[in-house]
Amino acid sequence: MKAIIMNGLISLVLISACQSGSKTDPVQKTSPAQPLMGEFTISGADALFPLMNVLSREFMKLHPELNIEVTKGGTGRGLQKLLNREIDLAMVSRELTPDEESLDLWFFPVTKEAVFPVISRKNPYLKKILEQGIKRNTLKELYQGESGLTWGQILSTDSKEPVLVLTRADTSGAAIVWANYLGIHRIGLAGSKVEGDDGMILKITDEPYSLGYCNAHYAFNFTDQTVHEGIEVIPLDINNNGKIDLNEKFYENLCLASRAAYLGKFPIHLCREIALVSQGQPTDKNIIEFLRWIYGDGQKIAKENGYTELRSCIAEDYLYLLNHTIFK
Repeated sequence: MKAIIMNGLISLVLISACQSGSKTDPVQKTSPAQPLMGEFTISGADALFPLMNVLSREFMKLHPELNIEVTKGGTGRGLQKLLNREIDLAMVSRELTPDEESLDLWFFPVTKEAVFPVISRKNPYLKKILEQGIKRNTLKELYQGESGLTWGQILSTDSKEPVLVLTRADTSGAAIVWANYLGIHRIGLAGSKVEGDDGMILKITDEPYSLGYCNAHYAFNFTDQTVHEGIEVIPLDINNNGKIDLNEKFYENLCLASRAAYLGKFPIHLCREIALVSQGQPTDKNIIEFLRWIYGDGQKIAKENGYTELRSCIAEDYLYLLNHTIFK
């Protein structure tokens, strides 16, 4: 969808379609009359990269003469490449800024993704950390970088080991989501800087006293949806009672964590829509058909791979928009 929403036109179309109960048939509407061929490129947010790899691969199986190239490098780099016309679609894991909204960018939500705090599995206090969890105010103090907290201060022990705070070096959506949750401007996030989610996981695995954050599909393995080897997700002590209660225990696997986010047990400010963005209205038939497919069969694939699918009304409305309005 165009970031400035076409002066309300698109919003009106979507609301009208939803209220009228209009439905579109994903199989009928997402099957082009002619075979697709050629290529297009996608790059950007780490958060969307694992799913986009799967989606592009499955779509190319349906269209063997079509090639979709997918790379990552963070939301900021993806948008810059898009504006430089180096790629056709950018993967974005945050809301567009007002300056970006003025650049004729069209925003197509694909799924939702959460950001989790993570620590090393080598941490000698791991058992106590998982039992006690961590409070938002403690995370805020760590990322403001003013106090230099030790693990002993956090866990009420005599440990003198300082917490090695890690943050993202790139202009990532995850960093903005994390900063917003803590009430800190992204530029003000303290910590040693690492590149990408992969870099974050590698650094935390190697550093026993480290603490950082990453997107859900890097905290958990993409294949079996268990916690990534070498790290642990820190449970959030949401009610601030100094322990992780039963209703705060949902980090064993990605399925449980996604369900908790869907039910509102996980902080809403750590969840956001991740999207594909084009510069101007898409005109390439390949891209238009790919977007149509995403709002049909693509949503099933997202769910199968541990992502939170869009609400059916939203997916149907975007499909209606693609089929009947702008791209008719």
